[in-house]
Amino acid sequence: MVKSMTGYGRAKKELGGRNILVEIKSVNNRYMDCSVKLPKLFGFLEEKIKSYISAKGISRGKIEIYVSIDILEEIGVSVELDTAYAKSYIDALRRLSEEFGLPNDITTMAVAANRDIFSVKKTRIWKENGITCFPFSRRLLSHSSRQGNVRAPI
Repeated sequence: MVKSMTGYGRAKKELGGRNILVEIKSVNNRYMDCSVKLPKLFGFLEEKIKSYISAKGISRGKIEIYVSIDILEEIGVSVELDTAYAKSYIDALRRLSEEFGLPNDITTMAVAANRDIFSVKKTRIWKENGITCFPFSRRLLSHSSRQGNVRAPI
């Protein structure tokens, strides 16, 4: 069956203490070009989303996926400080200040700008809600099938 590569879908749902908004836009393209925009905290989901889209039979088109996740409750998310790394980083900043005669203006926010001192405990959002996060995919696929039938070559 021929499928159209043009479509748009949007879904919003509250799941597991999170308000999730997913938008997908696809246009005609000779090859598969899928881009996913996620909050940094959930960046680990990018490859899972791309695999999910491919598994649904979408093999061509330029696909843009935007996912917004607002955490409504404090569940499944924790940020940990790597104290050994932070201490080493602060010591290096002090040495930098002494070595080059720079002002020693180390602040909490200056140190926190180095995001490597923090680690985020990854949530199980995909395992819990992977299928329900993408209810638009069924609508997009059924819509693309109808469009493809109309535009099928003679």
